Amino acid sequence: MATVVYLPRYEEGKEKLKDLENVWIPPKPVLTFQIIPFVDLMVSSGYVTCREGAQMGAPVINIHLGGNS
Repeated sequence: MATVVYLPRYEEGKEKLKDLENVWIPPKPVLTFQIIPFVDLMVSSGYVTCREGAQMGAPVINIHLGGNS
């Protein structure tokens, strides 16, 4: 029904989801503003990424993954 584009912050993040169906991890780093026009929904824990998405008209869900901040 959908393809999830996963942009991990760290290299070890790629290993966690690499075997899931319908999850695409770009082989090279991408700039989020370049793919935002093509997304139906953005889920992120990054403030700047969420803000960029909202400003470009994408529906955004901002999550907090825990940890100390």
